[in-house]
Amino acid sequence: MSIFDESEVVAGHQRLATLVLDQHGALVACTNLIREGVQKSQGLQLKDKLARESWLAASHLVLRICNDAGASSVMIDRGYFLQAAAPLRSIAETAQLLLVFSDDPSHIESWRLLRGIDRYNRYGHGKLKSKLRTPDLRDKFDWFEERFDTFSEYGGHPSAASIMAHRDGNQLHIGPHVNEFLYTATYKDLASLVWHATDVCRLLWEASIDVPFQNLLTEERKLFLDAWPAIAPPNTATPKAGET
Repeated sequence: MSIFDESEVVAGHQRLATLVLDQHGALVACTNLIREGVQKSQGLQLKDKLARESWLAASHLVLRICNDAGASSVMIDRGYFLQAAAPLRSIAETAQLLLVFSDDPSHIESWRLLRGIDRYNRYGHGKLKSKLRTPDLRDKFDWFEERFDTFSEYGGHPSAASIMAHRDGNQLHIGPHVNEFLYTATYKDLASLVWHATDVCRLLWEASIDVPFQNLLTEERKLFLDAWPAIAPPNTATPKAGET
């Protein structure tokens, strides 16, 4: 049940779907890799109870990326572009936290046990970068930080930047609407962000689990890596296997 009749908007965007086939394919490859990775990890023998509990906690964050991607795609299709951007902020922030866990998995346990202001004081967004020891991970963190800032301003918080999502020429839209530019642009942003966040999940696996990632997820990993060239921004080099 919906407040607005979205049927015409959904139909209008279905006619535009061929413009984002590569992005949709990349999102399917990413979310499939995440789901299969989490499911297969549950059957592995981790070293002790603490390791199992920490991995379970981290797995919930990994699945958050998957679910945020799904929620955003639904809102794009239905013409809620500003609301579709809000999960992108969540994806960027989650990936940054997972980078900290990848750099030092012992952080997972302390993050899991802390509550309220104590967790914020140690693992609030502004505290994360200082915990990274590896320059390469700091560079990745900065890439996500740019997206976090962008989608905090457009999507996450009320702002003047959000006006573009409600105007089409001289028309002010109330409720969902068809917009080819916002439809394609938001899908492109979502696919790129989710692809990079999925690779952070791979880093977390390698830091937390002894079984090589590629040994259990050979086909899923190949589809994931093959998806990048089609969605990469112009003049962007293709990452090496398992590298963002």
